[in-house]
Amino acid sequence: MTAQLAVDDFTDPRVRQLVALALEGRDAQGGQGAIVVNELFAHAQEDALCGSIVRAFSLSEMPYDDTGAAFRESLKALKLRRIVNEIQEVKTAHIAAERAGQTEAMRDLLIRQNALQQARQRLLGAGPLPLTEVGSANA
Repeated sequence: MTAQLAVDDFTDPRVRQLVALALEGRDAQGGQGAIVVNELFAHAQEDALCGSIVRAFSLSEMPYDDTGAAFRESLKALKLRRIVNEIQEVKTAHIAAERAGQTEAMRDLLIRQNALQQARQRLLGAGPLPLTEVGSANA
């Protein structure tokens, strides 16, 4: 599942650092295998930037009945938010290009906006995201 995560999916610098640590851990394993959350949290608690948020996660009462499904739905929401934000950025750039009379840029931005809208529709129409790595989030 970490293969679907990107630091750019997050705006909070603490969470960005936590994701970066998770991806580094995955890469240290040769990009194979699932990240063991307990190991990640143990390592990340000492990090100056994300330690406080990791300690808060550790103390939270999260439902662990189906962590994979919860993770996939959260990941889907993150992807949707990133697409929606990018659509808004493209719309803003399109307005600026229109005001500047940049027809080629306007055309390129409309093509990009269309592609983003299609990606958004595919994601909204899809069921839960598939589990791409074997293993539990709490392994």
